[in-house]
Amino acid sequence: MLRASACCIDLLARLNNYSPVPGVVLQLHIGVGAGTISSFCVGGYEGKWEYFISGEPIEQARAAQRQPTTTGCGYDGSGELGL
Repeated sequence: MLRASACCIDLLARLNNYSPVPGVVLQLHIGVGAGTISSFCVGGYEGKWEYFISGEPIEQARAAQRQPTTTGCGYDGSGELGL
């Protein structure tokens, strides 16, 4: 969790309010979750494959991302910290 949070802070410092083209400004808002996830690779029909992950950390990150913060980085506090 510590490394993920440090990465978020670095991304915010480097890329928040970044303007890739005139008149467009990107604002970052990052959510962090921790714990066990499941990953899936599904498909195969007509050569189409999809990879996705699920689990409590994904829900934590989604919830944290929606928190109003002045820093742009949120943590919902319900996950295992794993420090």
